[in-house]
Amino acid sequence: MDNSWDMDQDLLDRLRAGESAAWTQFFFRFDPFLRSVVCWSKWGFSESAREDVMQNIRTEIPRALANYRGEQPFRIFLRGICIHRCADEIRRQIKHRERYLPMEVATGDGESRPLDYAAGADFDPVAAIAEAEQATLVRQTV
Repeated sequence: MDNSWDMDQDLLDRLRAGESAAWTQFFFRFDPFLRSVVCWSKWGFSESAREDVMQNIRTEIPRALANYRGEQPFRIFLRGICIHRCADEIRRQIKHRERYLPMEVATGDGESRPLDYAAGADFDPVAAIAEAEQATLVRQTV
C-alpha cells in the first residue's frame, strides 16, 4: 500500500506550528495532487482560474489542518478542500456571468438546433445549490 498520502503526526504538528520548512515539504509532496484535482476537465477552468483556485486552496489548508483529526484518510481530506474551492470558483464565475450555457448546439451538417434542457422553466439552479448545501449541513449536524 502506498503510504505517500498518509500524514504523519510529526509533520502535522510542525505544520500547525507554522514551521516554514514543514510547509515547503508539504507542498512539494502534495501540490501535484492538489493541482490534479483543480485540473479536472469537468471544471473547465482557464489557466488563470486554475491558479486562482490553487492559491485559494493553499490559503485554506492551514486553517483546515487545525481541525484535521484523522477521521478520514488525508488524501480524501485534501480532495474535499480542493472540490469545495473549485465549486466556489464555479459559483463565482456564474455570479459574474463568466460562465454560461449556450442555448443552441451545432449539428453535424453545419446547422444549429436549440438545446432541450431537462429542467423546466420553473427550475432555479441557485435554489438547487442552496438546498443541496443545506442538506449537506443537516447531514453533518446529524
